Amino acid sequence: MHIKRIEIKNWLGIKELLFSPGKINRVSGDSGTGKTSLVEAMEKLFTNRNRRTEVIRHDEEEAELVVELDDGLQTTRKVRDGKADYLKVKHDSKAVSSTEAFLRKLINGDIFRPIEFVQKTPKEQTEIILNMLSIDWTVDDIKSWFGELPEADYQLHILQILKQIENG
Repeated sequence: MHIKRIEIKNWLGIKELLFSPGKINRVSGDSGTGKTSLVEAMEKLFTNRNRRTEVIRHDEEEAELVVELDDGLQTTRKVRDGKADYLKVKHDSKAVSSTEAFLRKLINGDIFRPIEFVQKTPKEQTEIILNMLSIDWTVDDIKSWFGELPEADYQLHILQILKQIENG
C-alpha cells in the first residue's frame, strides 16, 4: 500500500499542493517553505491530531487534506472555521464506516512525531514498527518452511515468531 496522491489546500503555509509521491521521497527546502506543514497535514488527516491551534491558512475558512492510496482508499478531511470538521473515507468508491477507528488501525500516529518516537523504549519502538508491517502468512506456510511446526508464540507478529524459532 503506497500513497498515490496527496492534495493539500489552505493548510498552514501551504496554499495549494498536489503531489504524487514515489516509493521513497525526500522533502527539503528553506525554513518556512512548508516541510513541517506537509508532515502536520498528514498527521491531521490520519490521526485527527493538531500540533497547533490555528491550522487554516490566514484569510481562509477551510483547509482540505486529501490522500489517495494505490489500493483504492481515499481519505478527505476538511478543517473548517466555525463549523465541525468533515471526514470522508472511501475504499473503492464505497464509504467506510467508523472512519476515525478505521484510520487508527491503518496507521500509527506516533510515526509523525520522530522526537517522541526516539524517546520511547526499544520495545515500544518495535511495537510501532511491527504494527506498520503487514505480512500475510499462515501456520501452513511455517510448516512448509521448516518441515514441521516449531515451538513459538503464534499470536505474535510473524517477524517475532521467526526470531523465536531462530533462537530455538
